[in-house]
Amino acid sequence: MMIKIVGAGMSGLVAGITLVKNGKKATAYEQHKEIGMGCGHNIMAIRNYDLNYDQMEEFTKRGLNLKFAKPINKIIKYAPSGKTMEVFSEDGPIFYAIMRGHDKTSFDVQLAEQFEKEGGNLQLGEKKTLKAGDIVATRNIFKNFWCIGTEYVDVDVDPNTIMFFMDNRYCPKGYIYLIPYGKHEISIAATTYDLNCPLPILFNRFLEENKVISKITEKSTKINNFGCEAYSNVPKTAKVNGRLFVGSAAGFLDSARGFGIKYALYSGILAGKSINENIDYDKLWKNEFEKELLEAFSRRLALEKMTNRDYEKLILKDKLPIRKYDKLPESMKIFIKKLEINKQLEMWRKKYDLKKIFS
Repeated sequence: MMIKIVGAGMSGLVAGITLVKNGKKATAYEQHKEIGMGCGHNIMAIRNYDLNYDQMEEFTKRGLNLKFAKPINKIIKYAPSGKTMEVFSEDGPIFYAIMRGHDKTSFDVQLAEQFEKEGGNLQLGEKKTLKAGDIVATRNIFKNFWCIGTEYVDVDVDPNTIMFFMDNRYCPKGYIYLIPYGKHEISIAATTYDLNCPLPILFNRFLEENKVISKITEKSTKINNFGCEAYSNVPKTAKVNGRLFVGSAAGFLDSARGFGIKYALYSGILAGKSINENIDYDKLWKNEFEKELLEAFSRRLALEKMTNRDYEKLILKDKLPIRKYDKLPESMKIFIKKLEINKQLEMWRKKYDLKKIFS
């Protein structure tokens, strides 16, 4: 029996790898003619703090051959006023920076090579409907946040530091970040939950007006722009009409911060495991990361209501070790207490119900 995967992004490829390593036959169909075109060439980050394991080592244990991840040991958070807080690690990376896109160092290309090496069948330039797949790994089924960004080379930055900017003047209901990939390449991007804001205009204004960023980029070379639309959800089920939805297709992204790489890879592994071992897929992913998604959903509801004055209150100290860093500071906890989380979640699930796409 040939298992069909619609979408050859990271989650679809990982599902395929997990299947073929167990002796199954799998074909992944990708509408683009080249791997890594869905999100474009850019730098992303994988969270590595608040875990009792190293995330890259865990991917290896789960059968993925991934290299070229760059450790990040420090985050500098900027309030609208320019006030900063440095969060640093004393014993290991806070994040790993990784490359996306069609570059040979990208996670996308590495996973595609492993899939084919293990015996998987990769069909590029072939668009399939969702109904054609046993596993659905496409993007943009729904939309509730979007991101735009620019990549630069010929910069000179600290390769161990991510910069994080909170300012509703430039990115309402969202944030702007700078991620380095080594010392001479960076991505700067803005992510927002506000689908109606003029984000491209505001983002370009930020690049020109923010003194920290303009100093970094003044002698740099811009190599490309990138952007994507996606949605986050904590679905009641990610199995619809017998099809397993993974990664972005299921809405498996951190609702507050947009992180999705971990959930893309884990959900692909678990979808493959579900088929290989005849285990309920919903039970697997809920045991693995539903709690994290629910926590992120609560944070998103709070962040959507925060003003620049509230952002100032999130900058608590000049420096703080990651082990003492509270992802939910008191000011945000006050917001969350006032929210009807369960009611909001049910409304969310109804709005982004995957069953709608087959009705």
